[in-house]
Amino acid sequence: DDPAELDGLLRRLADNLKHALEERSALKSTDPEIVRLTQLAETATTEGAISTAVSLYEQAKSRIGELEKSVTTAEDDIRNRRIEFAEVYAGSAGARAFALDYRGAANDFGLAAEQVARWDEQLSERYLLAQSRALTDLGNIRGDTPALEDAVKLLDGLALNADAVLKTEILTALADALADLGRRQVANASLERAVATYREILDGDAEIDRAELLRRLGVALVSLGRRDIGTVRLKDAVLELEASLDLSPRATSPLQWAALQVNLGQAGIELWERNRKNETLGGAIDHYHAALDVFDPLTAPASRASAQLGLGRALRLAGLQSAGGELPGRFFGIFNSSKSDRTAEARALFSRSLDAFDAALEACNRETYPVCWASAQHGRAVAQYSLGATDTTDDSASFSYFRQSMASFENALSEQRLDMAPVDWAEIYASRAEMLSRFAEKSADGIRLIYLAEAARGYRDALAAISAQSLPALWFDIGGRLAETHRSIVPEDKREGAAVRNVGTSLDAQRASLSGLDPVDDRAQWLERTSEIADNLSWMGSLSETPGPVEEAIAIAAKYGFPSADYYLSLGFVLLANAEQNGLPEKARAARRAFEENDRQDGSMAGVLVEDADKALAAFSTPQLHDAAARYRDALTPQARSQDPDQWARNQDDLAAILLVLDKRDAVEPE
Repeated sequence: DDPAELDGLLRRLADNLKHALEERSALKSTDPEIVRLTQLAETATTEGAISTAVSLYEQAKSRIGELEKSVTTAEDDIRNRRIEFAEVYAGSAGARAFALDYRGAANDFGLAAEQVARWDEQLSERYLLAQSRALTDLGNIRGDTPALEDAVKLLDGLALNADAVLKTEILTALADALADLGRRQVANASLERAVATYREILDGDAEIDRAELLRRLGVALVSLGRRDIGTVRLKDAVLELEASLDLSPRATSPLQWAALQVNLGQAGIELWERNRKNETLGGAIDHYHAALDVFDPLTAPASRASAQLGLGRALRLAGLQSAGGELPGRFFGIFNSSKSDRTAEARALFSRSLDAFDAALEACNRETYPVCWASAQHGRAVAQYSLGATDTTDDSASFSYFRQSMASFENALSEQRLDMAPVDWAEIYASRAEMLSRFAEKSADGIRLIYLAEAARGYRDALAAISAQSLPALWFDIGGRLAETHRSIVPEDKREGAAVRNVGTSLDAQRASLSGLDPVDDRAQWLERTSEIADNLSWMGSLSETPGPVEEAIAIAAKYGFPSADYYLSLGFVLLANAEQNGLPEKARAARRAFEENDRQDGSMAGVLVEDADKALAAFSTPQLHDAAARYRDALTPQARSQDPDQWARNQDDLAAILLVLDKRDAVEPE
């Protein structure tokens, strides 16, 4: 209330107003005095009064000097205000990101960059970098592929002539966006570029978090390696992940250590699907359990869900292995419920697998984490069917699991759409087709063909969504399942030529896939694929009623030794088909030995196929049996006995079997 203070305040306000008016006047697009002086100078120049013109320009320059301080001050104020505005937008973006509103965060970071674009180029680039990360998070967590594409485009447009720290951050964000985008694309270009970018950063001189970059490189290599038939890139991935693990001890970096356990678990699963080594799968399960010991459900729910998803998948594969089922890559196999002891163990593992997927669902709800939710639904679908396929109580229980599985598949497909994630969609759709084809085996005759036809359509649609060149492993798996389904359709569908065409298409895909395998380094996978080719060739021969495909199958079987029970089962069918097509009783005896070896290793068929081979031998005509006996006698020479005594003994045994059949016929029909 002091009048003196009031007077002082009014004076200060008046000075501030005067200063503001002067600044505003200085910032006008034209200054009247400068306009007057320059116009006079131009007139003087036109009239030839050069010295007068120079003097007038000097007066105008003096006027600029008087105004420059005000302009500079105003520019500084504007710059500071723009930076202040940008900080508000950036703060809002951070809050939105914490609320998992990545789209809103990306928009706000973009507005922040616009505020300072004219005033601080490097700060603007940092805001654009933050915008790209928000877009990457949006694409990765919510499955928004266009957001990932926008992130890559944005980062590609940023200048890379900044300081080393900013350049490294831009390159790292670019590699992350490319890796996430590549996983959702059919082509491998983005993933391969991501790997190259990570390596460029690691080979550079900038200060980096080496452990984390090695981990991200390893994850990108796993993503590429799981698409390959061979194991080269998967082994490279393990090397990078283990190098990162050496730099990330659990005591000082628990979260990074746990993330590496999840990544090593995924690499282990992919390697096991190729080499079938028990320690590889067991190691993967151990890795996931180790990660779950660290990730807290309250503080790291998404990371814990990732570990649960991997554990669920590993336990399901362990169940397949325990059940002794066929292991068709990423799908869930064929089960023989007669192996009761092994089936009980498998069902326990399938139940644990389902529990793991359910635990993942608790952490990743559909609204917040739709991609994680869809992955958990896919896992549940497979685990539910696996339980149904091994249920030996009654058909109603199997049908119940089937219905649950179908609902889970539909949930997964509702998020992983063909237009946004064609690779994931193809995997899910092919898994669903696999379930339909196996469920058909338990269905009544009237609807079996409906399920098989729907399964075949699903496989074809899945194949149409991917590429044999960039995804040979998945292409091979789906092509093999399609061929098998069409073989199952043969007794149901009498349309001429359909099965032969589809088996031929599958053979083409199988042969092409072998080009990605090394017969030495990838021997287990090579032999398995080659065995399946031989099996398809035998079917082709049976369907086409020509000896060529079967002879090729036998040649393949003779070239490569397959120790597994599944191989001997396939070989037996090949030999039996050859025997029947070409009238060769010797092949029926060879088929019998293959079936005997299958029973010795597996025991599930309980001698049924051995009996079938004996029946096939007995079905040959008497002249055919006499011709075969003559061939055996010709082979039973002393020289043959010394060169290969085991084969000589087998020939003796086969000759005895043929003579026994002839003796029985002579007894029934004496001459």
